[in-house]
Amino acid sequence: MKFEELVKTRQSCRKYSSKKVEQQKVEIMLDSALLAPSACNSQPWHFIVVNDESVISKMPSLLQVGKINKFTDQVNTFIIICETKAHLILSAKSQGLSTCIMGAFKDAEMKELFNIPDDTKIKIVLAVGYAEDETIIKKVRKSKDNTVSYNKF
Repeated sequence: MKFEELVKTRQSCRKYSSKKVEQQKVEIMLDSALLAPSACNSQPWHFIVVNDESVISKMPSLLQVGKINKFTDQVNTFIIICETKAHLILSAKSQGLSTCIMGAFKDAEMKELFNIPDDTKIKIVLAVGYAEDETIIKKVRKSKDNTVSYNKF
């Protein structure tokens, strides 16, 4: 799949099938993420793959904050991302996987469950799986006039 097609067709998935994500696809996603550029090659990221059934069952209670992320009961793989994300998500899409980026979660409880140091910031949690319905929804974005400027602010 060409890059432009990946960008145009990748969308957040909130209804997952029960099909398990193959470990080989997770490894390809991680390999792609590790190639992402970073300032001064600092590579300021750490990924925690959550796919063990005994731990998966604990994730919805950490992610269902208020009335959001109710779909996480259906997900069988999560990746906790402590810094960056873009290459990981596009790699998932290129392999036929669907994802949803979640920025709301119970930070302290997640750090405790996965022994994440207090000085490490969890940026997002990524739900990964196979979409139950792969209908592509037209993307609605702000116009370039409202989001891009050149040499002036």
